[in-house]
Amino acid sequence: MVMDLLDERGNVMIEFAICFLIFMLFVSGITMTSFWGIGNAYIREAAFEAARSYAVYEDAERAKEKRTYKEIVQAVRPTPASKQTKILVGGLAVTPRFSKSAGADAYGADADMAVTKALSLVHS
Repeated sequence: MVMDLLDERGNVMIEFAICFLIFMLFVSGITMTSFWGIGNAYIREAAFEAARSYAVYEDAERAKEKRTYKEIVQAVRPTPASKQTKILVGGLAVTPRFSKSAGADAYGADADMAVTKALSLVHS
């Protein structure tokens, strides 16, 4: 009996070492997955902030240009490739009368109307 116990004393250490390795692999896997998720959240937030600051910067730069719809339409019209190009303007600040005076082919008050008008221009 005493001899049997002495023969198996190393088994407990080996089993503990194997279980400890499996446990540490499990813990490190959870940790790495957490870091990966947190890193993705930071990247997503950084991309959002970069896009937001770019949009604000672009609006400020365009405000400095002070171009009008009429100037933009007239800049597009003279090119030879633009003979078949249709110009659609719209938005809350634009009226159908203004779009005609600017030289646009169509007007869309909102996104749905703009898509409908654009499809009718393409298919006409």
